[in-house]
Amino acid sequence: MRAPSRAALWGILGTAVVASLLVAPPPVTPEASAREAPRPPNVVMIHMDDVSMDLVPTMPELNRLMKRSARFRNSFVADSLCCTSRAVTFTGQYPHNTGVRTNYAGSDPANPEGGWAAFQRYGNAERSFNVALSRQAPVPYHTALSGKYLNGFGARQPVPPGWSTFEAVLADGYQQYGYTMARARRDATGRRYLATQRFGTRAQDYGTTVQARRALSFVKAHERSDRPYYLQVSSYAAHARSGAPVHRGDPQFVPAPQDLPGGTRKDGNCGRVACTSLAVGALPGYDDPSADNAAVRDDGTRVAWRGDKKLTPAVRARLDKRFRNRAQMVQAVDRMIGQVRRAIGPHTYLVVTSDNGYRLGQFRMPNGKATPYDVDTRVPLIVSGPGVRPGVRRQVVSNVDLASTFEQIAGVVPRVQRDGSSFLDVLRDPSARGARVAFFEHQRTVAVAGDPDRESSTRLVPSYLAARTADALLVRLDLDPGPGVVDGWEFYRGLSRAGAFERTNTYDPADPTVRALKQRIAAFDGCTGAVCRTATL
Repeated sequence: MRAPSRAALWGILGTAVVASLLVAPPPVTPEASAREAPRPPNVVMIHMDDVSMDLVPTMPELNRLMKRSARFRNSFVADSLCCTSRAVTFTGQYPHNTGVRTNYAGSDPANPEGGWAAFQRYGNAERSFNVALSRQAPVPYHTALSGKYLNGFGARQPVPPGWSTFEAVLADGYQQYGYTMARARRDATGRRYLATQRFGTRAQDYGTTVQARRALSFVKAHERSDRPYYLQVSSYAAHARSGAPVHRGDPQFVPAPQDLPGGTRKDGNCGRVACTSLAVGALPGYDDPSADNAAVRDDGTRVAWRGDKKLTPAVRARLDKRFRNRAQMVQAVDRMIGQVRRAIGPHTYLVVTSDNGYRLGQFRMPNGKATPYDVDTRVPLIVSGPGVRPGVRRQVVSNVDLASTFEQIAGVVPRVQRDGSSFLDVLRDPSARGARVAFFEHQRTVAVAGDPDRESSTRLVPSYLAARTADALLVRLDLDPGPGVVDGWEFYRGLSRAGAFERTNTYDPADPTVRALKQRIAAFDGCTGAVCRTATL
């Protein structure tokens, strides 16, 4: 047989090339996309509960992490209440845009005012950043949540969208023992549903200890995967239990068994400090008279919105015990931080923060939260990971900024609805431009059965809007219990000094800083998206 000529060979090859171009390429699966695209970093967020800044010095592993991390001095939450704060974190939107203003649904099922009912009713689940990471990232993330989710979420609810792995500890998790975990599973048809698992009352069932085991298992299984992951471990520590003690003698704040008083540590394990050295009397603002914090109206009249009863020695002794129990309680979280830090690789961000702070007698208000003051709104924010330059950050950040930051890490363009801004540039460069103002908003709560935050001093706090810079705080309070709004104002400056607190209201409508912050609050009131973001700059 005669061999084809060179011209014939080129013709055959050309026909083949043309034919190959006409054949549709095979569909690109997420797995193929993950193999072909550069792998973005992983993110682990350890999200603590009610962990105030006074507990940070007690945590040895967190302090080790801080030496190699970005440490934010001016990190705040948009509302210092559990469910409202968590809704802000998931959506990157303020409470007036999420519709989640309290921990509970309220009396109108069609128009819930808080909890999971409002979060789901107003479309927040679909807007949460985990959905963007799992569906919109150039390389889809494996997204996982373990631990506390949102108040009012139960085992009969649908599996929230955008979670590859979902293991929510339900409301009985506040007790740390005898709780229920709802895990996402699939039936024979592929439909997702929640299967429950009960945990017992033994030492190995302690909630934070179980979460640490599950977090380590997840990290070890996914750290070397071709697919990036986002893991959120939401501890119930250091929140108070919300019901009767599981074991006789369980304190209001329940530490892990090895951290309780007894054995080689007769006073308990408070980490880096001796438990006996922790005393609420040393906390800035403890038992500070509140008469000079009264709200001031523009006509000069003063309106006190809380009592001014001096705290007795018996109250102080009770609060001292709770302070020490809280320090003991966070040691289990601290051990988890160390274990996770050692398990992750250099390609993984580790973020440690809290949903709000907590008050123990400051301003003559017993334990609680929800005020606009630093003790309730300022939270730890420590971030390590690829490209992060260790050191202190003085830019003002809020939990409303977390969603956009995680999306930028994943290569997702943050949604225009986000009220917060990414601070990834600040992690990489301490001198990068950042926000100068954080905003707070709060709706006054009422006593509702089953609300874990129904402390009397929490319910005292009126509704308010507030603007906070690194050094000053302006609060606009709604003090009118009836129809309409009668505003009172509080203004504090000098808050950047060590040990400073909101000692005396110095509101003066002619003060230039007051006027400037009033303009900020006016811009923030009812803002959405870009307007909110611009107001912080």
